[in-house]
Amino acid sequence: MPKKTVNDLVVELPEEERTRIETQRAALRRAGITTESLKGMGHREIARLVDRVLKDAGVSVLPSLNRDPVLVEQAQRIVAALHEAGVDVSDFDDLVHRSAPYPQAIPVLIRFLPENLDRKVKHTIVFALSVKEARGLAAKPLLQEFERLPMEPEFDGLKWAIGNALTIVADKTDFDEIARLIRDKRHGTSRQMMVEALGKMRDPRAVDILLPLLKDEDVYGHTIVSLGETRDWRARRHIEPFVDHPYGWIQSAAKRALRKIDRERERQAVRNQSRPKRGGH
Repeated sequence: MPKKTVNDLVVELPEEERTRIETQRAALRRAGITTESLKGMGHREIARLVDRVLKDAGVSVLPSLNRDPVLVEQAQRIVAALHEAGVDVSDFDDLVHRSAPYPQAIPVLIRFLPENLDRKVKHTIVFALSVKEARGLAAKPLLQEFERLPMEPEFDGLKWAIGNALTIVADKTDFDEIARLIRDKRHGTSRQMMVEALGKMRDPRAVDILLPLLKDEDVYGHTIVSLGETRDWRARRHIEPFVDHPYGWIQSAAKRALRKIDRERERQAVRNQSRPKRGGH
């Protein structure tokens, strides 16, 4: 049986989701965003560009919660709880699109995270928790939710979004738990952003955990990014071969990672030279 293409999968989606995706595609085409124009860009650069273009066009990035009665009821319960906490929102989508911080909303969203909610509603909660004001509060509930979710393909996107949130809200106290989860290959590609979260912690233990993942087809590109974030010289020779990788974004990620490591090495050399020698005058 031939492998399904992205277009095949889109056709099989419910009409509302299919319409949303086609609207997004049309907005990107109008902005001149094509596969060719994205060559050489890293995945995070692409994500930021696409997000900006869609927002400028007034196109929703997230699945709509406005038509399914079950989703509407769940979203309304969350909005009511947000109002009680003093958060002024017209609907649930309004929260994730605002630029102003919303610290009062974080405890409310965390409270709803483990509830038996539709996957789309959960995705919006996770997206709304992917903010700086959730640091120190949301990481552990998000990790617990990641483990609670079934290991089925339809949940991979939500788990990936949780990993993305962790790149923003996790800190060194979450290192061991994240390290354990990214080693578990059963989670597949949903580990990708969690891998990046580990590197951002700049913990010297991260390199030994990340290096074996360069051989893991599901996460090796994100592992290169993460190793660059560590700035650890031990990773350099392991990253170098990827500069000649056939995929452009992998080449770019490897080059950026090497530059970060080299700059850190140079800074260390300058610091060492500026330190007074023992016994000096």
